[in-house]
Amino acid sequence: MYKLYQTVNTEYISPVKGTIKGSIPSWVRGSLFRNGPGMYEVGEHKYNHLFDPLAMLQRFHIEDGEVTYQCRYLQSDAYKANIAANRIVVAGLGTSAVPDPCKNVFQRFMSYFVDSAPLSDNNLISFFPCGDNLYANGESACVHRIDPNTLDVIKRVELIDYMPMNTMAAHPHIGPDGTLYSIGVSFQKSGVKTCITKTPPIQDQESDFVKGESVACIKSPRLLDYSYVHSFAMTENFYVYVEQPVLIDLIKVLSSTLRQQPLDKVIRWSPDIKARFRVIHKATGEELSASWKPGERKTLVFEAEAFMVYHHINAYEENDHLVMDLVAYSNGELLENVYLKNYTSEQCENIARAMKPPQARRYVLPLNVSAENIKEDNIVKLPKSNASAKVVAKYLVHCEHEAICDEGFEMPQINYAKYNSKPYHYAYGLGVNNTEKNLFSLVKADVQERTHLKWEEDGCYPSEPVFVGNPDRTTEDDGVIISAINTVEFDKGRHAFLLILDARTMSEIARAEFPDVERFPRDLHGLFRADGS
Repeated sequence: MYKLYQTVNTEYISPVKGTIKGSIPSWVRGSLFRNGPGMYEVGEHKYNHLFDPLAMLQRFHIEDGEVTYQCRYLQSDAYKANIAANRIVVAGLGTSAVPDPCKNVFQRFMSYFVDSAPLSDNNLISFFPCGDNLYANGESACVHRIDPNTLDVIKRVELIDYMPMNTMAAHPHIGPDGTLYSIGVSFQKSGVKTCITKTPPIQDQESDFVKGESVACIKSPRLLDYSYVHSFAMTENFYVYVEQPVLIDLIKVLSSTLRQQPLDKVIRWSPDIKARFRVIHKATGEELSASWKPGERKTLVFEAEAFMVYHHINAYEENDHLVMDLVAYSNGELLENVYLKNYTSEQCENIARAMKPPQARRYVLPLNVSAENIKEDNIVKLPKSNASAKVVAKYLVHCEHEAICDEGFEMPQINYAKYNSKPYHYAYGLGVNNTEKNLFSLVKADVQERTHLKWEEDGCYPSEPVFVGNPDRTTEDDGVIISAINTVEFDKGRHAFLLILDARTMSEIARAEFPDVERFPRDLHGLFRADGS
Protein backbone atom coordinates (compact mmCIF):
# COMPACT_ATOMS: atom_id res chain seq x y z
CA MET A 1 0.00 0.00 0.00
CA TYR A 2 2.87 2.40 0.77
CA LYS A 3 3.92 2.26 -2.90
CA LEU A 4 0.80 4.25 -3.76
CA TYR A 5 2.01 7.26 -1.77
CA GLN A 6 4.90 8.09 -4.06
CA THR A 7 5.41 10.78 -6.66
CA VAL A 8 3.75 10.26 -10.03
CA ASN A 9 6.55 11.07 -12.43
CA THR A 10 4.64 11.19 -15.71
CA GLU A 11 1.93 13.60 -16.79
CA TYR A 12 -0.43 12.48 -19.56
CA ILE A 13 -1.55 15.77 -21.06
CA SER A 14 -2.72 14.11 -24.27
CA PRO A 15 -5.44 11.47 -23.79
CA VAL A 16 -4.31 7.85 -23.36
CA LYS A 17 -6.77 5.22 -24.55
CA GLY A 18 -7.73 2.40 -22.22
CA THR A 19 -8.34 -1.27 -22.98
CA ILE A 20 -11.98 -2.18 -22.30
CA LYS A 21 -13.09 -5.42 -20.67
CA GLY A 22 -16.84 -5.83 -20.57
CA SER A 23 -19.31 -3.32 -21.99
CA ILE A 24 -19.95 0.25 -20.84
CA PRO A 25 -23.61 1.35 -21.16
CA SER A 26 -24.08 3.74 -24.08
CA TRP A 27 -25.73 6.36 -21.84
CA VAL A 28 -22.55 6.76 -19.76
CA ARG A 29 -21.02 9.73 -21.57
CA GLY A 30 -18.92 12.34 -19.82
CA SER A 31 -15.84 12.90 -17.70
CA LEU A 32 -14.81 11.78 -14.24
CA PHE A 33 -12.51 14.39 -12.70
CA ARG A 34 -10.30 13.46 -9.74
CA ASN A 35 -8.08 15.61 -7.48
CA GLY A 36 -5.46 14.70 -4.90
CA PRO A 37 -1.77 14.62 -3.97
CA GLY A 38 0.68 13.63 -6.68
CA MET A 39 4.20 14.96 -5.96
CA TYR A 40 5.58 13.96 -2.58
CA GLU A 41 8.95 15.68 -2.79
CA VAL A 42 10.57 18.57 -4.63
CA GLY A 43 14.25 18.11 -5.26
CA GLU A 44 15.69 16.59 -2.09
CA HIS A 45 12.97 18.02 0.15
CA LYS A 46 10.01 15.84 1.17
CA TYR A 47 6.51 16.76 2.25
CA ASN A 48 5.47 15.68 5.73
CA HIS A 49 1.68 15.80 5.71
CA LEU A 50 -0.90 13.93 3.59
CA PHE A 51 -2.52 17.22 2.52
CA ASP A 52 0.75 18.85 1.42
CA PRO A 53 2.02 17.09 -1.75
CA LEU A 54 1.50 19.04 -4.97
CA ALA A 55 -1.93 18.47 -6.50
CA MET A 56 -2.42 16.27 -9.53
CA LEU A 57 -5.63 16.54 -11.58
CA GLN A 58 -7.07 13.59 -13.50
CA ARG A 59 -9.71 13.19 -16.18
CA PHE A 60 -11.30 9.94 -17.35
CA HIS A 61 -13.43 10.65 -20.43
CA ILE A 62 -16.08 8.08 -21.38
CA GLU A 63 -17.70 8.16 -24.81
CA ASP A 64 -19.16 5.45 -27.09
CA GLY A 65 -17.98 2.69 -24.77
CA GLU A 66 -14.36 3.88 -24.76
CA VAL A 67 -12.30 5.54 -22.00
CA THR A 68 -9.34 7.91 -22.23
CA TYR A 69 -7.12 9.14 -19.40
CA GLN A 70 -5.29 12.41 -18.74
CA CYS A 71 -3.41 13.75 -15.73
CA ARG A 72 -1.30 16.79 -15.02
CA TYR A 73 -0.06 18.77 -12.06
CA LEU A 74 -2.17 21.73 -10.99
CA GLN A 75 -0.30 24.79 -12.26
CA SER A 76 -0.67 26.71 -9.00
CA ASP A 77 1.63 29.46 -7.78
CA ALA A 78 2.91 27.03 -5.16
CA TYR A 79 3.75 24.45 -7.83
CA LYS A 80 5.53 26.99 -10.03
CA ALA A 81 7.55 28.46 -7.15
CA ASN A 82 8.60 25.07 -5.79
CA ILE A 83 9.56 23.66 -9.19
CA ALA A 84 11.52 26.79 -10.09
CA ALA A 85 13.44 26.63 -6.82
CA ASN A 86 13.74 22.80 -6.90
CA ARG A 87 12.77 22.76 -3.26
CA ILE A 88 9.74 23.45 -1.05
CA VAL A 89 9.60 27.24 -0.76
CA VAL A 90 5.84 27.45 -0.12
CA ALA A 91 4.89 25.90 3.21
CA GLY A 92 2.13 23.32 3.51
CA LEU A 93 -0.15 22.24 6.32
CA GLY A 94 2.55 20.13 7.94
CA THR A 95 5.65 21.04 5.95
CA SER A 96 7.93 24.03 6.55
CA ALA A 97 9.27 26.07 3.68
CA VAL A 98 13.00 26.13 3.10
CA PRO A 99 14.65 29.44 2.13
CA ASP A 100 14.01 30.43 -1.48
CA PRO A 101 17.40 30.51 -3.23
CA CYS A 102 15.98 33.11 -5.65
CA LYS A 103 15.77 35.62 -2.79
CA ASN A 104 18.68 37.22 -0.92
CA VAL A 105 18.72 37.56 2.88
CA PHE A 106 17.05 40.99 2.83
CA GLN A 107 14.26 39.80 0.48
CA ARG A 108 13.58 36.79 2.71
CA PHE A 109 13.32 39.05 5.76
CA MET A 110 10.95 41.46 4.01
CA SER A 111 8.75 38.63 2.74
CA TYR A 112 7.68 37.94 6.33
CA PHE A 113 5.97 41.32 6.32
CA VAL A 114 5.14 42.00 2.68
CA ASP A 115 3.86 38.54 1.75
CA SER A 116 2.48 37.79 5.24
CA ALA A 117 3.29 34.13 4.55
CA PRO A 118 0.26 33.60 2.31
CA LEU A 119 -1.66 30.35 2.38
CA SER A 120 -0.59 27.86 -0.23
CA ASP A 121 -2.83 27.74 -3.29
CA ASN A 122 -2.10 24.03 -3.76
CA ASN A 123 -5.78 23.10 -4.16
CA LEU A 124 -5.55 19.33 -3.88
CA ILE A 125 -8.83 18.22 -2.29
CA SER A 126 -11.80 18.38 -4.63
CA PHE A 127 -13.57 19.78 -7.68
CA PHE A 128 -16.85 21.65 -7.78
CA PRO A 129 -18.92 23.11 -10.64
CA CYS A 130 -20.39 26.58 -10.84
CA GLY A 131 -22.52 26.98 -13.94
CA ASP A 132 -20.52 25.52 -16.82
CA ASN A 133 -17.22 26.19 -15.10
CA LEU A 134 -15.09 23.71 -13.16
CA TYR A 135 -12.99 24.61 -10.11
CA ALA A 136 -10.29 22.89 -8.06
CA ASN A 137 -10.66 23.50 -4.34
CA GLY A 138 -8.33 22.99 -1.39
CA GLU A 139 -9.85 24.97 1.51
CA SER A 140 -7.49 27.86 0.86
CA ALA A 141 -8.28 31.52 0.16
CA CYS A 142 -8.64 30.86 -3.56
CA VAL A 143 -9.82 28.30 -6.09
CA HIS A 144 -8.57 27.53 -9.60
CA ARG A 145 -10.80 27.52 -12.63
CA ILE A 146 -9.82 24.49 -14.71
CA ASP A 147 -10.12 23.81 -18.43
CA PRO A 148 -12.14 20.56 -18.48
CA ASN A 149 -10.50 19.36 -21.70
CA THR A 150 -6.83 20.07 -20.97
CA LEU A 151 -6.78 20.30 -17.12
CA ASP A 152 -4.89 23.55 -17.49
CA VAL A 153 -5.51 26.47 -15.13
CA ILE A 154 -7.63 29.17 -16.73
CA LYS A 155 -7.57 31.51 -13.77
CA ARG A 156 -6.88 31.75 -10.07
CA VAL A 157 -9.97 33.15 -8.35
CA GLU A 158 -9.74 34.93 -4.98
CA LEU A 159 -12.79 33.91 -2.93
CA ILE A 160 -13.02 37.14 -0.97
CA ASP A 161 -13.78 38.98 -4.23
CA TYR A 162 -17.02 37.01 -4.62
CA MET A 163 -17.94 35.56 -1.24
CA PRO A 164 -18.08 37.10 2.26
CA MET A 165 -15.67 34.49 3.65
CA ASN A 166 -11.92 33.99 3.84
CA THR A 167 -11.77 30.25 3.19
CA MET A 168 -14.29 27.80 1.77
CA ALA A 169 -14.80 24.19 2.91
CA ALA A 170 -14.08 21.39 0.47
CA HIS A 171 -17.66 20.36 -0.21
CA PRO A 172 -20.22 22.97 -1.27
CA HIS A 173 -23.75 22.08 -2.41
CA ILE A 174 -25.28 22.70 -5.82
CA GLY A 175 -29.00 23.50 -5.94
CA PRO A 176 -31.32 22.22 -8.69
CA ASP A 177 -31.05 25.60 -10.44
CA GLY A 178 -27.25 25.64 -10.25
CA THR A 179 -27.01 27.90 -7.19
CA LEU A 180 -23.80 27.30 -5.23
CA TYR A 181 -24.16 26.97 -1.45
CA SER A 182 -20.84 27.17 0.41
CA ILE A 183 -19.72 27.01 4.02
CA GLY A 184 -16.50 28.54 5.28
CA VAL A 185 -14.82 30.81 7.77
CA SER A 186 -14.92 34.59 7.98
CA PHE A 187 -12.45 36.50 10.13
CA GLN A 188 -14.25 39.61 11.39
CA LYS A 189 -13.59 42.28 14.01
CA SER A 190 -16.34 40.77 16.15
CA GLY A 191 -14.70 37.35 16.03
CA VAL A 192 -14.43 34.25 13.86
CA LYS A 193 -17.67 33.19 12.23
CA THR A 194 -18.75 30.12 10.31
CA CYS A 195 -20.68 31.47 7.34
CA ILE A 196 -22.93 29.96 4.70
CA THR A 197 -23.10 31.78 1.39
CA LYS A 198 -25.39 31.55 -1.61
CA THR A 199 -23.95 32.25 -5.06
CA PRO A 200 -26.22 32.46 -8.14
CA PRO A 201 -25.25 30.27 -11.10
CA ILE A 202 -22.82 31.64 -13.66
CA GLN A 203 -24.64 32.80 -16.78
CA ASP A 204 -21.76 32.55 -19.27
CA GLN A 205 -18.33 30.95 -19.50
CA GLU A 206 -16.60 34.32 -19.59
CA SER A 207 -17.50 34.94 -15.93
CA ASP A 208 -16.09 33.30 -12.83
CA PHE A 209 -18.61 33.96 -10.08
CA VAL A 210 -21.57 36.18 -9.52
CA LYS A 211 -21.26 38.09 -6.26
CA GLY A 212 -22.59 35.84 -3.49
CA GLU A 213 -24.46 36.76 -0.35
CA SER A 214 -24.15 35.57 3.21
CA VAL A 215 -27.29 33.71 4.29
CA ALA A 216 -26.11 32.75 7.79
CA CYS A 217 -23.19 33.52 10.10
CA ILE A 218 -22.60 31.75 13.42
CA LYS A 219 -20.00 33.17 15.77
CA SER A 220 -17.57 30.76 17.40
CA PRO A 221 -18.55 30.18 21.05
CA ARG A 222 -14.88 30.46 22.00
CA LEU A 223 -12.79 33.60 21.63
CA LEU A 224 -9.43 32.14 20.62
CA ASP A 225 -10.36 29.12 18.53
CA TYR A 226 -13.01 27.87 16.14
CA SER A 227 -14.33 24.53 14.91
CA TYR A 228 -12.97 23.04 11.70
CA VAL A 229 -15.64 22.41 9.05
CA HIS A 230 -15.12 20.32 5.91
CA SER A 231 -18.71 19.87 4.75
CA PHE A 232 -22.33 20.52 5.72
CA ALA A 233 -25.85 19.38 4.89
CA MET A 234 -29.08 20.95 3.66
CA THR A 235 -32.72 19.96 3.96
CA GLU A 236 -35.77 21.57 2.40
CA ASN A 237 -35.94 24.26 5.10
CA PHE A 238 -32.63 24.13 6.98
CA TYR A 239 -28.87 24.31 6.71
CA VAL A 240 -27.15 22.09 9.26
CA TYR A 241 -23.53 21.48 10.20
CA VAL A 242 -21.57 20.01 13.09
CA GLU A 243 -19.60 22.30 15.35
CA GLN A 244 -17.13 19.57 16.16
CA PRO A 245 -14.44 19.39 18.87
CA VAL A 246 -11.68 19.66 16.26
CA LEU A 247 -10.48 23.17 17.02
CA ILE A 248 -8.18 25.60 15.24
CA ASP A 249 -6.16 27.78 17.62
CA LEU A 250 -6.06 31.39 16.40
CA ILE A 251 -2.98 32.36 18.42
CA LYS A 252 -1.03 29.46 16.95
CA VAL A 253 -2.29 30.33 13.46
CA LEU A 254 -0.92 33.87 13.77
CA SER A 255 2.34 32.67 15.28
CA SER A 256 2.89 29.98 12.65
CA THR A 257 1.98 32.35 9.82
CA LEU A 258 4.45 35.04 10.95
CA ARG A 259 7.20 32.46 11.38
CA GLN A 260 6.33 30.65 8.13
CA GLN A 261 5.94 27.42 10.04
CA PRO A 262 3.52 24.59 9.17
CA LEU A 263 -0.04 24.84 10.44
CA ASP A 264 -0.66 21.24 11.48
CA LYS A 265 -0.05 21.96 15.18
CA VAL A 266 -2.76 24.63 15.25
CA ILE A 267 -5.43 21.89 15.03
CA ARG A 268 -6.34 19.92 18.13
CA TRP A 269 -8.83 17.27 19.18
CA SER A 270 -10.75 18.31 22.33
CA PRO A 271 -12.77 15.28 23.51
CA ASP A 272 -14.04 17.14 26.59
CA ILE A 273 -16.12 19.40 24.29
CA LYS A 274 -19.35 17.92 22.96
CA ALA A 275 -20.25 18.02 19.28
CA ARG A 276 -23.03 20.50 18.53
CA PHE A 277 -25.47 20.46 15.63
CA ARG A 278 -26.16 23.94 14.28
CA VAL A 279 -29.62 24.00 12.67
CA ILE A 280 -30.30 27.18 10.68
CA HIS A 281 -33.52 28.31 9.02
CA LYS A 282 -32.98 28.90 5.29
CA ALA A 283 -35.69 31.56 5.27
CA THR A 284 -34.23 33.74 8.04
CA GLY A 285 -30.61 32.68 8.59
CA GLU A 286 -31.42 32.26 12.28
CA GLU A 287 -30.82 29.16 14.35
CA LEU A 288 -33.73 26.95 15.34
CA SER A 289 -35.23 28.15 18.61
CA ALA A 290 -37.81 27.05 21.18
CA SER A 291 -39.96 28.63 23.85
CA TRP A 292 -39.88 27.26 27.39
CA LYS A 293 -42.36 29.80 28.72
CA PRO A 294 -44.52 32.64 27.34
CA GLY A 295 -42.45 35.59 26.19
CA GLU A 296 -39.16 33.67 26.23
CA ARG A 297 -37.54 32.17 23.14
CA LYS A 298 -33.95 30.95 22.86
CA THR A 299 -31.72 28.97 20.52
CA LEU A 300 -32.26 25.23 20.78
CA VAL A 301 -28.97 23.43 21.38
CA PHE A 302 -28.51 19.89 20.03
CA GLU A 303 -25.40 18.12 21.25
CA ALA A 304 -23.81 14.68 21.21
CA GLU A 305 -20.76 12.99 22.65
CA ALA A 306 -17.55 14.16 20.99
CA PHE A 307 -16.87 12.87 17.50
CA MET A 308 -14.96 14.04 14.44
CA VAL A 309 -16.57 14.44 11.03
CA TYR A 310 -15.28 15.25 7.57
CA HIS A 311 -18.17 14.13 5.40
CA HIS A 312 -21.93 14.43 5.58
CA ILE A 313 -23.89 11.81 3.67
CA ASN A 314 -27.36 13.38 3.45
CA ALA A 315 -30.03 15.10 5.55
CA TYR A 316 -33.78 15.49 5.23
CA GLU A 317 -36.92 16.34 7.17
CA GLU A 318 -39.53 13.79 8.19
CA ASN A 319 -42.55 14.32 10.44
CA ASP A 320 -41.09 17.30 12.33
CA HIS A 321 -37.68 15.63 12.68
CA LEU A 322 -34.40 16.43 10.96
CA VAL A 323 -32.58 13.25 9.97
CA MET A 324 -28.85 13.71 9.56
CA ASP A 325 -26.51 11.03 8.20
CA LEU A 326 -22.76 11.47 8.35
CA VAL A 327 -19.42 9.68 8.69
CA ALA A 328 -18.02 9.89 12.21
CA TYR A 329 -14.73 9.13 13.93
CA SER A 330 -15.16 8.42 17.64
CA ASN A 331 -11.74 9.85 18.52
CA GLY A 332 -9.05 12.14 17.16
CA GLU A 333 -6.45 9.54 16.21
CA LEU A 334 -6.84 10.39 12.51
CA LEU A 335 -5.23 13.79 13.18
CA GLU A 336 -2.11 12.00 14.36
CA ASN A 337 -2.08 9.57 11.44
CA VAL A 338 -2.04 11.95 8.49
CA TYR A 339 1.74 12.30 8.41
CA LEU A 340 3.47 10.83 5.40
CA LYS A 341 5.98 8.96 7.52
CA ASN A 342 3.06 6.64 8.28
CA TYR A 343 2.07 6.27 4.62
CA THR A 344 5.43 5.92 2.93
CA SER A 345 6.82 3.10 5.09
CA GLU A 346 6.13 -0.62 4.80
CA GLN A 347 4.12 -0.32 8.03
CA CYS A 348 1.53 1.80 6.23
CA GLU A 349 -1.20 -0.84 6.13
CA ASN A 350 -0.53 -2.01 9.69
CA ILE A 351 -0.96 1.56 10.93
CA ALA A 352 -4.20 1.90 8.99
CA ARG A 353 -5.52 -1.39 10.38
CA ALA A 354 -4.75 -0.29 13.95
CA MET A 355 -7.12 2.67 13.66
CA LYS A 356 -10.80 2.44 14.54
CA PRO A 357 -12.74 2.54 11.24
CA PRO A 358 -15.05 5.48 10.49
CA GLN A 359 -18.74 4.82 11.03
CA ALA A 360 -21.81 5.80 9.00
CA ARG A 361 -24.17 7.27 11.60
CA ARG A 362 -27.66 8.70 11.82
CA TYR A 363 -28.65 11.43 14.25
CA VAL A 364 -32.29 12.48 14.52
CA LEU A 365 -33.08 16.00 15.76
CA PRO A 366 -36.70 16.69 16.81
CA LEU A 367 -37.69 20.13 15.50
CA ASN A 368 -40.54 20.90 17.90
CA VAL A 369 -39.20 20.82 21.44
CA SER A 370 -40.77 22.34 24.53
CA ALA A 371 -40.70 22.15 28.32
CA GLU A 372 -43.21 19.30 28.18
CA ASN A 373 -40.60 17.02 26.63
CA ILE A 374 -38.28 17.18 29.62
CA LYS A 375 -40.01 14.20 31.29
CA GLU A 376 -39.56 11.91 28.28
CA ASP A 377 -36.65 9.47 27.93
CA ASN A 378 -36.69 9.73 24.13
CA ILE A 379 -38.38 12.46 22.10
CA VAL A 380 -37.60 10.89 18.71
CA LYS A 381 -40.91 9.59 17.35
CA LEU A 382 -39.88 8.24 13.96
CA PRO A 383 -40.78 4.60 13.28
CA LYS A 384 -37.84 2.23 12.67
CA SER A 385 -35.43 4.74 14.21
CA ASN A 386 -33.01 3.60 16.88
CA ALA A 387 -31.48 7.05 17.20
CA SER A 388 -32.64 8.89 20.30
CA ALA A 389 -32.79 12.36 21.80
CA LYS A 390 -33.49 13.55 25.33
CA VAL A 391 -34.09 16.99 26.79
CA VAL A 392 -31.46 17.27 29.54
CA ALA A 393 -31.94 20.95 30.46
CA LYS A 394 -33.76 24.04 29.25
CA TYR A 395 -33.12 24.45 25.52
CA LEU A 396 -30.61 21.58 25.57
CA VAL A 397 -31.15 18.27 23.77
CA HIS A 398 -28.67 15.40 23.94
CA CYS A 399 -28.65 13.12 20.89
CA GLU A 400 -27.55 9.50 20.55
CA HIS A 401 -26.78 8.03 17.14
CA GLU A 402 -27.52 4.76 15.45
CA ALA A 403 -25.19 3.01 13.01
CA ILE A 404 -26.61 2.74 9.50
CA CYS A 405 -23.94 0.42 8.09
CA ASP A 406 -21.98 -2.31 9.85
CA GLU A 407 -18.98 -1.86 7.55
CA GLY A 408 -16.42 0.89 8.07
CA PHE A 409 -17.49 3.69 5.72
CA GLU A 410 -15.93 6.85 4.25
CA MET A 411 -15.99 9.06 1.14
CA PRO A 412 -19.81 8.89 0.91
CA GLN A 413 -21.81 9.47 -2.27
CA ILE A 414 -25.53 9.32 -3.03
CA ASN A 415 -27.81 9.81 -6.03
CA TYR A 416 -27.25 13.50 -5.39
CA ALA A 417 -29.20 15.00 -8.29
CA LYS A 418 -32.43 13.28 -7.27
CA TYR A 419 -32.15 12.60 -3.53
CA ASN A 420 -30.02 15.25 -1.85
CA SER A 421 -32.06 16.80 1.01
CA LYS A 422 -34.73 14.11 0.58
CA PRO A 423 -35.53 10.72 2.16
CA TYR A 424 -33.36 8.13 0.45
CA HIS A 425 -32.31 4.48 0.63
CA TYR A 426 -28.77 4.16 -0.68
CA ALA A 427 -25.34 5.55 0.13
CA TYR A 428 -22.13 4.46 -1.59
CA GLY A 429 -18.75 4.70 0.04
CA LEU A 430 -15.25 3.43 0.52
CA GLY A 431 -15.50 0.38 2.77
CA VAL A 432 -12.89 0.16 5.53
CA ASN A 433 -12.49 -3.19 7.28
CA ASN A 434 -9.36 -3.62 9.38
CA THR A 435 -10.00 -7.30 10.19
CA GLU A 436 -10.37 -8.71 6.67
CA LYS A 437 -7.80 -9.47 3.98
CA ASN A 438 -8.79 -6.48 1.87
CA LEU A 439 -8.62 -3.30 3.91
CA PHE A 440 -10.61 -1.29 1.37
CA SER A 441 -13.67 -2.09 -0.72
CA LEU A 442 -16.58 -0.32 -2.41
CA VAL A 443 -19.79 -0.45 -0.39
CA LYS A 444 -23.46 0.16 -1.11
CA ALA A 445 -25.36 0.76 2.14
CA ASP A 446 -29.14 0.54 2.38
CA VAL A 447 -29.59 3.12 5.13
CA GLN A 448 -33.23 2.16 5.70
CA GLU A 449 -32.83 -1.61 5.97
CA ARG A 450 -29.30 -1.47 7.44
CA THR A 451 -27.88 -3.93 4.92
CA HIS A 452 -24.99 -3.57 2.51
CA LEU A 453 -23.36 -4.96 -0.61
CA LYS A 454 -19.73 -4.58 -1.56
CA TRP A 455 -17.14 -5.06 -4.29
CA GLU A 456 -13.56 -6.01 -3.49
CA GLU A 457 -10.60 -7.54 -5.25
CA ASP A 458 -7.30 -8.74 -3.80
CA GLY A 459 -4.49 -6.21 -4.07
CA CYS A 460 -6.81 -3.41 -5.22
CA TYR A 461 -7.20 0.02 -3.66
CA PRO A 462 -10.30 1.87 -4.90
CA SER A 463 -10.90 5.59 -4.91
CA GLU A 464 -14.08 7.30 -3.75
CA PRO A 465 -17.07 5.80 -5.63
CA VAL A 466 -19.04 8.20 -7.83
CA PHE A 467 -22.67 7.52 -8.72
CA VAL A 468 -23.81 8.23 -12.29
CA GLY A 469 -27.53 7.87 -12.82
CA ASN A 470 -29.21 6.35 -15.85
CA PRO A 471 -31.02 9.28 -17.52
CA ASP A 472 -34.06 7.00 -17.98
CA ARG A 473 -33.93 5.67 -14.42
CA THR A 474 -37.07 4.80 -12.53
CA THR A 475 -35.43 3.72 -9.27
CA GLU A 476 -32.98 5.46 -6.94
CA ASP A 477 -30.12 3.05 -7.63
CA ASP A 478 -30.54 2.70 -11.40
CA GLY A 479 -27.10 3.78 -12.54
CA VAL A 480 -23.43 2.91 -12.33
CA ILE A 481 -20.66 3.38 -9.79
CA ILE A 482 -17.32 4.57 -11.16
CA SER A 483 -14.04 4.26 -9.24
CA ALA A 484 -10.37 4.59 -10.15
CA ILE A 485 -8.56 1.46 -8.94
CA ASN A 486 -4.88 1.20 -8.10
CA THR A 487 -3.08 -2.07 -7.51
CA VAL A 488 -0.07 -2.65 -5.28
CA GLU A 489 1.51 -4.81 -8.00
CA PHE A 490 1.73 -2.04 -10.59
CA ASP A 491 5.50 -2.62 -10.67
CA LYS A 492 4.82 -6.26 -11.64
CA GLY A 493 2.61 -5.48 -14.61
CA ARG A 494 -0.79 -5.42 -12.94
CA HIS A 495 -2.37 -2.31 -14.38
CA ALA A 496 -4.45 0.40 -12.78
CA PHE A 497 -8.00 0.54 -14.13
CA LEU A 498 -11.25 2.45 -14.11
CA LEU A 499 -13.98 0.24 -12.67
CA ILE A 500 -17.66 0.49 -13.61
CA LEU A 501 -20.20 -1.32 -11.41
CA ASP A 502 -23.94 -1.79 -11.63
CA ALA A 503 -25.13 0.48 -8.80
CA ARG A 504 -28.03 -1.87 -8.06
CA THR A 505 -26.03 -5.07 -7.53
CA MET A 506 -22.43 -3.81 -7.10
CA SER A 507 -21.38 -6.32 -9.75
CA GLU A 508 -18.80 -5.42 -12.37
CA ILE A 509 -20.03 -4.21 -15.76
CA ALA A 510 -16.73 -3.15 -17.27
CA ARG A 511 -13.22 -1.94 -16.59
CA ALA A 512 -10.81 0.15 -18.61
CA GLU A 513 -7.19 -0.87 -18.09
CA PHE A 514 -4.27 1.42 -18.90
CA PRO A 515 -1.14 -0.63 -19.71
CA ASP A 516 0.77 2.54 -20.63
CA VAL A 517 0.05 4.22 -17.27
CA GLU A 518 2.10 2.92 -14.36
CA ARG A 519 -0.52 3.91 -11.76
CA PHE A 520 -2.96 6.64 -10.78
CA PRO A 521 -2.18 9.08 -7.96
CA ARG A 522 -3.81 8.16 -4.64
CA ASP A 523 -6.47 10.83 -4.92
CA LEU A 524 -9.11 12.29 -2.61
CA HIS A 525 -12.29 13.57 -4.27
CA GLY A 526 -13.86 14.10 -7.65
CA LEU A 527 -17.04 14.44 -9.66
CA PHE A 528 -18.64 13.25 -12.88
CA ARG A 529 -19.91 15.70 -15.49
CA ALA A 530 -22.12 14.30 -18.23
CA ASP A 531 -21.41 15.53 -21.75
CA GLY A 532 -23.57 18.52 -22.50
CA SER A 533 -24.32 19.29 -18.84
